[in-house]
Amino acid sequence: MTIAGTLIIPSDFGYVGLAAAGTLIYYTALGFSVNGARKKYRVPPPDMGSGIYASKLDEKDWVAFNNVMRSHLNLSEQLPSYLTLLLIGGLHYPRAAAGAGALFTTGRIIYARGYIGSGPEGRRAGAMISMASIASLLGMTIWGSAKLVGLV
Repeated sequence: MTIAGTLIIPSDFGYVGLAAAGTLIYYTALGFSVNGARKKYRVPPPDMGSGIYASKLDEKDWVAFNNVMRSHLNLSEQLPSYLTLLLIGGLHYPRAAAGAGALFTTGRIIYARGYIGSGPEGRRAGAMISMASIASLLGMTIWGSAKLVGLV
């Protein structure tokens, strides 16, 4: 059964757009740090840290280069889920979703700084913050969607 309807976007949804834009600006900035690491360690594309150029690095430089790469790639892996939950959850609870989006970006900044500066152990605090944000966005999306279809 199909019911035609109108999608009403709350006026506060602009905050969600700002949260998404902030995350994407940070993602771009983190990409520039990858470019800087490529130049510093002389690892050109398409080498992602395990190719012929990276294999010529000493262990310390190889680890440092890969810490930068992994911090960026992990954010790349998280973005589709995060943005989907942010946008859908934001239709139901725009201010709360925008706050969770700001928390996600803050967590990702802490994650990258920790990973780049201290290796995999340094990412823990940022990972916990960003995952808490994802969990809250998932809750907003599920609860708001369940309300929309009359399940709750």
